[in-house]
Amino acid sequence: MNRAPDIDLVLREYLADTGDTAPDRVLADVAARIADQPRRAWRLQGRFPLNTQVKLLAGLAAAFVVAFAGYSLLPKSGNVGGPATPTPLVTPTPTATGGASGSPAAYVCEEGTGCAGLLPAGDSRTANFSVPFTYTTPSGWMNPIDLPTIFALTPVDQPADLILVWSGAVPAEHTATCTLQAMPGASATVSGWMDYLDSHPGLDATNPQTLSIARHPAKSMDVRSFGGWTSPCADDRATFNVPLLKVPDGAPGDGYGVGDGSQARVYAINVANQTVIVTVYRYSGSAQTLAAKADLARPVIESFVFATP
Repeated sequence: MNRAPDIDLVLREYLADTGDTAPDRVLADVAARIADQPRRAWRLQGRFPLNTQVKLLAGLAAAFVVAFAGYSLLPKSGNVGGPATPTPLVTPTPTATGGASGSPAAYVCEEGTGCAGLLPAGDSRTANFSVPFTYTTPSGWMNPIDLPTIFALTPVDQPADLILVWSGAVPAEHTATCTLQAMPGASATVSGWMDYLDSHPGLDATNPQTLSIARHPAKSMDVRSFGGWTSPCADDRATFNVPLLKVPDGAPGDGYGVGDGSQARVYAINVANQTVIVTVYRYSGSAQTLAAKADLARPVIESFVFATP
């Protein structure tokens, strides 16, 4: 008979704290038991196990989050180290059309039709004025009126037309019934116009000048209404209105003159034995204001070149 194993001795050797070996028989038995046990997938306590598809989706999602976060941290083009600056919107400027070529569709002439509207910097030409001429303007000017008897040029930022050019105009007066007529005995020559302005009882006339414009003899004078004058027309008395110009057939601008608070520099230019009148207005302010406006208008007026026969 075989002797029975000493169980206590075997267990003490197996369970010893300092032991790192076990009898071969015990180790073989333990290995056999482990091999017979079913294998289980490891999972964290409280979480569902992830199958292969879910793991793949989770991996892709994580990669997307990392990529998006990295992109958001990249500097924007043109703004390294700061937020992108919005590009300002630029409002288109209407296309300028100069001289006789017509007016932009968006521009409406002050009187009649055919004005050039916004002007390009440089030379332009009248389209309808009865005494044709070329002129030169800087940028920022426009032509709001171009009719046979009246033509206008002005900077776009002026509240009223700065330069007015007249043809066929004669010195004017109002009758007691407020009828506008040519002043009897007044001459429409250059000298006749200066005499009319200087002797008119309703005008304060100053600063007479003799000059040449585009090689044409010319004279100028500054005028404003004189408060001590009583007009024969009652309608003129309240505003000290003094009509200056009578144009043919009551065309636009008929009776244009000066009133309370306004002042004008009047040029009379001899062009081929007819007189062209040019006026520069200040509608408010002082004599210094008129001088400043005249300085602004002078280069444009001096650029006039009239087409003479």
